[in-house]
Amino acid sequence: MSLKKKSISGIGWNLTEKIISSGSSFVIGIILARILSPEDFGLIGMTTVIFAFANTFVDGGLSIGLIRKTKCTALDYDTVFIYNVCLSVVIYLLLAFFAPYIALFFNEGMLVDLIRVLALVILINSFSIVQIAILSRRIDFKKQTIASVVGSLVSGVFGIFLAYQGFGVWSLVYQILLRQFIYAMLIWMFAEWRPSFSFSVVAFKEQFKFSNKILLSNLIATFQYNIYYLVLGKFFSPSSLGYFTRAEQFNAMVTTNLSTAFSKVLFPALASIKYQEDLMLLNIKKISRMTFFVSFLLLTGLASVAKPLIHILLGARWETSILYLQLLCISSIFLPLNLTNLNILNIKGRSDLVLKLQVIKIVLLVPSILGAIYFGVVTMLVVRIFMVIIATYVNSSYSGRLVKYSVKEQMYDIAPYLLSCSVVAGSTFLWSLTSLTYSLMLVVQVFTFLLVFLLVFELQNLDEYVELKRISLSFIKGHRNKV
Repeated sequence: MSLKKKSISGIGWNLTEKIISSGSSFVIGIILARILSPEDFGLIGMTTVIFAFANTFVDGGLSIGLIRKTKCTALDYDTVFIYNVCLSVVIYLLLAFFAPYIALFFNEGMLVDLIRVLALVILINSFSIVQIAILSRRIDFKKQTIASVVGSLVSGVFGIFLAYQGFGVWSLVYQILLRQFIYAMLIWMFAEWRPSFSFSVVAFKEQFKFSNKILLSNLIATFQYNIYYLVLGKFFSPSSLGYFTRAEQFNAMVTTNLSTAFSKVLFPALASIKYQEDLMLLNIKKISRMTFFVSFLLLTGLASVAKPLIHILLGARWETSILYLQLLCISSIFLPLNLTNLNILNIKGRSDLVLKLQVIKIVLLVPSILGAIYFGVVTMLVVRIFMVIIATYVNSSYSGRLVKYSVKEQMYDIAPYLLSCSVVAGSTFLWSLTSLTYSLMLVVQVFTFLLVFLLVFELQNLDEYVELKRISLSFIKGHRNKV
């Protein structure tokens, strides 16, 4: 199969996974939000930053090194596997020991038991990191899709059952554990690779030489993405963090899932042509335009229907999440573009620049953190928008020099989609200013969104819009033929 067909198939399966998994998680989350309280979600939110750091440490950036490497040996896989599992055991023991101190920091005694049980996820995840890298190298995402979907659905139903039985926040804990266990078990089966438990210091040093900077970069990025949970958990009530967590879940339906779907496929795909400069640049331009087009359209569309959506799905007690969601969507607009630029640096082997950029972003976080502490959550999110714009410029500058794709060219390429999608979202948002019932408002907004979208993009006939239609139809047709 050609690289193009593999990429299209990979993106298709990744999007299928994200749509089904996120869709099921989204529906399950809505049901749980109607049963559980904002405080329950806030407690889980307090642990988010802890486990994000822990999982980043366990991976150590070595999985990216395996995917990037032109040829991997069985010894490479064994070495990384043993490192991941052993480190996960150490991190679990550390978290179990420090759990009381973490709970004291947040002034929430219940976190002690929550952390010690949730930390089992770190052990579970360590057993599937190498298998995921192997499947990613093959650009085989069908099996990862099946594992993710099955894990999400089974654990979601189990979580709802526990919530109805009165388990409270523990229904969320057991849901997370079951989901990751099922996913890891199925990935282990699908990858068809088993460790022989050999370890090579030479192989580890070779992998770590590249991955150590990736590890530091990922740790900084993890801090950057999760610092808000830490700040809100420390300086605000669990319910305030719960409102933010719900808004972030809606936002992540687009940002995390779509960006991950593209990045997981495009990193190994671009890495395979990293020595063909012209071909690589051509593909980078297409990727940048496509990811921005899709993500910007969905994010602005989500922001425009936030008011009726949250009222209908979650209820009036979650109204505080509406403005949070709208601001989060705006601040996430350039995320796919940033990920593409960071992938360019990784592919080029410039993990030093990735690390440098992440340090710059940490500095840019300071104003939004101070805004939260002194002026509240809304101020924090508004300041975050401006900081993301600055970070996007910096990212694009560094990667642009390496592939001769300047910031000006990048902005020029995405400008048509920025303007067109803004028209679509703006037309949709106007209905939220009316006094229509929430159900009718949402119906009218969805209809307006689709109508204006088709009118605007059919008239313009932009390349990425045409390509997206072609890829979608091709993917659908291919699966119909298999059936």
